[in-house]
Amino acid sequence: MDDLLRRRLWRVLEALPEARVLEVLDFAEFLQARERAQPLPAASFWEAFGERWRDRMRQRGVPPWVAREALTWVARLERWVGGPRG
Repeated sequence: MDDLLRRRLWRVLEALPEARVLEVLDFAEFLQARERAQPLPAASFWEAFGERWRDRMRQRGVPPWVAREALTWVARLERWVGGPRG
């Protein structure tokens, strides 16, 4: 994907409410599975942990704003224990 398309996609995602962004994520994962696209690059331990945790919260009906706040703490923990520097 070229940078122009990546930035456009990012702007669209930033403008959507979080519930819709999660629907976009579900659809993208569906397309990846259906197209048998190349697997995603490996996530760090903390990214994988956060993704699994968010998925579980969504299954239990936790409001998106609560999940976002909880995952903010996961990101802080990752930085505190010396996660990837960006």
